[in-house]
Amino acid sequence: MDKFSVIIPTIWKGNHLNDLLINLYETDFIDEVILINNAIHETKPFPKNDKLTIIEPKRNVFVNPAWNAGVSLAKNDNIIIAQDDLIFDANSLCKYIDFLETKNYPLKSLGFIGMSY
Repeated sequence: MDKFSVIIPTIWKGNHLNDLLINLYETDFIDEVILINNAIHETKPFPKNDKLTIIEPKRNVFVNPAWNAGVSLAKNDNIIIAQDDLIFDANSLCKYIDFLETKNYPLKSLGFIGMSY
């Protein structure tokens, strides 16, 4: 299975960002996490990893443009668009997609909404 890039805009308000990042770092299917810091000159402590790239625009570009910017920078064709205020089991999601791929399901435009727990 091809690897995934994950795009996450943040203004450091979500309570689950650190847990989400750790989950993403531990998922073999994910080899890139792009974190877009939309809070100008503000960060909170968060776990760093070799998979992580931090983008810091000069101003808050808001969520949708941040996702678009992240997608344009992503090195993988498979993209997970996330938010900093949720957590989901990335490993289970990727395993499910891998399962669908083995069944020859057309994955080119597959999308999931609301994968949260």
